[in-house]
Order: sequence, then C-alpha cells, then structure tokens
Amino acid sequence: MKRLNNLFIYVLTTIILCFWVASCSKTTPSQFYTINPLSSIETNKKTAPFANKIGIGINSVEIPDYLNRPQLVFRKNKNEVSISEFNRWAGSLKDNINNVMTENLAVLLNTDRVYVPPRIKIDEIDFLISINIYVIEFIPGDQVILKGSWIIMQTDMKKEVSTRIFSLSEKINTGDLNEMIDALSLNFDNLSKAIAGEIKSLKKS
Repeated sequence: MKRLNNLFIYVLTTIILCFWVASCSKTTPSQFYTINPLSSIETNKKTAPFANKIGIGINSVEIPDYLNRPQLVFRKNKNEVSISEFNRWAGSLKDNINNVMTENLAVLLNTDRVYVPPRIKIDEIDFLISINIYVIEFIPGDQVILKGSWIIMQTDMKKEVSTRIFSLSEKINTGDLNEMIDALSLNFDNLSKAIAGEIKSLKKS
C-alpha cells in the first residue's frame, strides 16, 4: 500500500511538472521598439547649405521618471498608467530620443556639427539646446501625444534666446504598437522641424 501511495505521488508530481514546463514554454516573447529619425524621403530632400556650417549642441534630453524604464507605459485613465512587461524599448529611451534629435537636426540644418555630451565644446557651437519631455502618451485607436519644452541658448551672446512649450499629437486608427511608435516618431520629426526652424530664424537675425 505504501508503495502504491509513493507511486501515485511520483506520477502526480511528474504530471504537474510537465504542465508547468509546458506553460512556461508558451510565455509571450517580449517585443522591442525604437523611435526612428526622419524618413528616407525627408533625408533625401536637398536643403540649401549654410555658408559656414552651423554648430549645435544638444545639452540634455530629460524625461519623467515614470517613463525612464525599459517597458512601454500606457495611459489607462486620468490617474492611472499601465506598464507593459512584454513591450519594451530596445535600449535607453532617453538615449534613443537624444540620437533621433541629433540625426534629425543634422539633416534639417544641413550640418555634421551636432554634438552631445561629453563632446560639446561651447567655443565650437553656435546654439545649445535643452529639451524637457513632460508627456509621452499612447492612446490606442485615438492618438499619440508628445508634450514638453525646449530652451535654446546662443553661445556667443551667452544667454537664452528661445524658450518654447510644445504639444504635439498624431492620430492613429488602431491599437497596433508599430502604428503607435511610428506616430511617436512623427511627433519627434515635427519637434525637430520646429527647433530647426527656430534656429534658422535666429541665425538670420
């Protein structure tokens, strides 16, 4: 009788272990995403070069603590967000934004002199930019929102010459994550165009 009990326990344990291994093997794999710079159509557009290539420094890109994590964050309601464990940024979100803004501004201002820390040297740049992101909000089936502010300092004058608060949004039709990330990339495209336009105006004045 004791042997039968032991055999029953062994078989039951084996079955439970098999179900556990099977369930683990079906775990949803993580998906990884990046914000992308201006499209190839945009980057292939020829822009009139400056007589002397402008020098730009992107001093900092700040994001809220709740966004500074590997997982994507979604707005559930006014007071609540959800963190998606299986949908993640491919690297640091802050670095991704910094790299995208650097590449976009280089294209839009037709210069290869766009620097980020620690390569920034004040005597080698014309303008120093600081960007503060307040909100990145994904609303499935509705829109993707980007809010924040920028400060531009003109280095030869050693003072702030432009301060702006921005609110950008792109409409989306579904809850597809690729569509939402594309919309976020477009928001950063438009932010880059606004900053580049401001710098061109300041350069002419």
